Amino acid sequence: MIQFLVSFALLALLPVVPALPQESPPPGPPAQVEARLDEWNAYIAGESSTPPRFTGKKWTSPRAGPAVRLLLGGRFAHEDIAPLEESYDAGLELGLHGNDAGLSIDLGLAYSRDDDEVFVETKALDLTGEAFELYAGPRWASQWGASTKLYFGLGGSLTRVELENVAGAGTASLDATVFGIYTRAGVEWSIAESARLGVDVRHTFSESSDFGGSAENELDATVVSLVLGFEL
Repeated sequence: MIQFLVSFALLALLPVVPALPQESPPPGPPAQVEARLDEWNAYIAGESSTPPRFTGKKWTSPRAGPAVRLLLGGRFAHEDIAPLEESYDAGLELGLHGNDAGLSIDLGLAYSRDDDEVFVETKALDLTGEAFELYAGPRWASQWGASTKLYFGLGGSLTRVELENVAGAGTASLDATVFGIYTRAGVEWSIAESARLGVDVRHTFSESSDFGGSAENELDATVVSLVLGFEL
């Protein structure tokens, strides 16, 4: 009697127990994939002399866009042009990238100016020195960490130096245009999605000039700048 009641209770619970889901067999490869596999198998087996045509998307290395940089700092020239050897410097630079994101070409324009006063035999002389520099050359950059970029560069420079001496009502002007070779190094940090802040040091080995006189003057200079750059 007890066995009959247990069997009856189990039969009563059967409708309540949910049916276990049936696992469907894994889907086979799409027809396009099968066709592509057949083409490759035929090519590998030598049944076809033409490899299957590539229909995917080709990979290309990332290409960075141009960059615009504003440079503000100081220019430290040779003591031959003292007391005008230290001056303020401002520059605007354009960086053009090729297929290699780590290599770019820098095109820059810099301007520096300094004013000073000296006394010669109790006579005051007002001196003004200006330099206009145009430079261009390659730059090699390397990413270091998530937001830091180190770089090194070199190139050519063309600088026009103008000196003015004012003594009372008289004014004397001297100028020279010299060619030079520069080397540079710096570091930049990302401060926004397309903005970078950095420090740049550029030294230019320039030709000497006598400014129309007999004494040669060294015109080498080092420019130390704070850089604010934007990637376009």
